[in-house]
Amino acid sequence: MTGSSDERLKSNWADLDINLIDQLAAVKHGTYDHINSTTRQVGASAQDIQKFLPEAIGTKEDGMLSLAYGNAALVACIQLAQRLIVAEAEIKELKAKLN
Repeated sequence: MTGSSDERLKSNWADLDINLIDQLAAVKHGTYDHINSTTRQVGASAQDIQKFLPEAIGTKEDGMLSLAYGNAALVACIQLAQRLIVAEAEIKELKAKLN
C-alpha cells in the first residue's frame, strides 16, 4: 500500500509533540475480539491516539473512528530513531569519559 508523500504536495509543516513516544507508550493496545468478526485481532485504541495525534484518526459516517496505522507507525519510528541517535551519542560521550 502506498500513498502520495512527495514533499512538493505538502505545506505548513509542524513538529510533533516531543513526548510522542511517551504518549504512544500509554495507548491501550493488544489483541481483542472484534464485535463484527470471529477472528481475534490486534490493534490500538483510536480514542487514545486521537488525544495527541488527531491527524491519524478518521471519523466514519456512523461516528466510528478509524486509525491510519501506517502513518502513525512511520512518525513513531522516526521519533524513535531520533531518540536512539541522541542516546547513542550520550553513551559514546559517557564511555569516552570513563577511558
